[in-house]
Amino acid sequence: MAKSTDSNGRLNITGLYIKQYRDDHNLSLREFAAFLQVHGLDLDYHIVHRTESGLRIVSDIEVKLLSEILQIPLETLVKPS
Repeated sequence: MAKSTDSNGRLNITGLYIKQYRDDHNLSLREFAAFLQVHGLDLDYHIVHRTESGLRIVSDIEVKLLSEILQIPLETLVKPS
């Protein structure tokens, strides 16, 4: 079965907003992954990198948790750029 991608071949939209959040808060991939883990979302820095790069599909549960942890509206995390 083919994977759904956007016009740029990305497997997710959310990663763009995660990268922006991480950059805005001057967090490394490792620091950001540790921050998420402390707040109950078990993603290591490799997964964060793959998500930001659009190389990984993000589950709806992960998007919901990211919205809560980062205090970003759910609608923002899934809005096409």
